[in-house]
Amino acid sequence: MACLAACSDPQNPAIDSPAIDSPAMDSPINPPINPPSGSSPLFSTLYYESFEDFYQGLNNFPQDKLELIRIAENQTRESTRATTVVSENEKREGIFEHVRNKLLEENTLLFPFYQGKQIQLANQVIFNPSGVFKKPEITFGGYAEGLYLGFGLRFYDESLIEEANKRGASWLMSQMEPDGLNVYNYESKRDSATFVDGTKSKMTVYEKEYRLGDRDVMAMVIDNSFLSTNPVVTIYFVYDDMLISVNFNPEKVEVEKILAEITFHKVYLPTNTPMEGE
Repeated sequence: MACLAACSDPQNPAIDSPAIDSPAMDSPINPPINPPSGSSPLFSTLYYESFEDFYQGLNNFPQDKLELIRIAENQTRESTRATTVVSENEKREGIFEHVRNKLLEENTLLFPFYQGKQIQLANQVIFNPSGVFKKPEITFGGYAEGLYLGFGLRFYDESLIEEANKRGASWLMSQMEPDGLNVYNYESKRDSATFVDGTKSKMTVYEKEYRLGDRDVMAMVIDNSFLSTNPVVTIYFVYDDMLISVNFNPEKVEVEKILAEITFHKVYLPTNTPMEGE
């Protein structure tokens, strides 16, 4: 039985130093969600020491906090005129609560395996109630062949599953957030972005097919390898009902070799063990 833990945001991984300075918490099972004055509980990222603690934290999540998050979700959509696609179930239950209910009902989560064994994890499980697509995301870091990889898991509307698995990540991401970054608009978004020091981004975004251990996937690649201090490439791909991201330092990781040995299997969250038949 392997143990689970996690890392940094897949968009901004600490690749050379995956350890995270976590905020002080009253308990890893029920970390406080109360935000600083003037901020919303929607944006309070939750940190857990293991996936067992993550599951218990979801199970014991206070009802009053769920209601606060739902209110914050509605306010955020109204104030920002968000274009993020929201399913009927998400509208009825709230985006965060819908994902929470799904995890608790199924008691499972897709998890990466390398050469048939659960990935060796780096540190904490990070659960962001409102991630890249204004939807909950789970991020964690792990090791394959001693090399650090950052993983991100995101649910998406069930009505898109069949088409998403056929057409790939770029299509799905354009459905989830039409105004978000994709292969068609990245140049305009890149050209309008400026770093703090005034330099321009050289980011590239493209589609590429990768071979995993059990299937081929059409991925969307965000290449920030031009960065001198922390070069990073992030690969998004669809795997069944999850949008998965993997990020890595291209100077250290031969990603095609590593991905060819990676598969994803359902792990039973309460006991952190692979499901029978997986």
